Amino acid sequence: VEEYINQLGCDSIVTYDLSVLDENDPLCITTSTEELNGGWEVYPNPVMDFLFFENNHSQPADVQIYNLHGILLRSRINFNENKMNLEELPSGLYYLIIHHQEKVQTMPIIKL
Repeated sequence: VEEYINQLGCDSIVTYDLSVLDENDPLCITTSTEELNGGWEVYPNPVMDFLFFENNHSQPADVQIYNLHGILLRSRINFNENKMNLEELPSGLYYLIIHHQEKVQTMPIIKL
């Protein structure tokens, strides 16, 4: 791994600890996807071509997609459709940001 990272010009490795919660444990507090994302469901994730949106709002939202460098790649003002074409984006990790009624939801999106 270190040899590969050095080829990319990186000078450090970041590791993360992962905890798995038991949803049947009464001490584990869960929330629905809808509550977590402010009423927006976005799928599939990872995505290959079309990203689909479902929401319980009748008003449109502003939707943006950023790469990991913070560069805006897509912006849809008053977006009220149920899908967005991501076919031409290269594989990688992106951030989807939804602005709706004074609320902002940020979701990581993996493009295959």
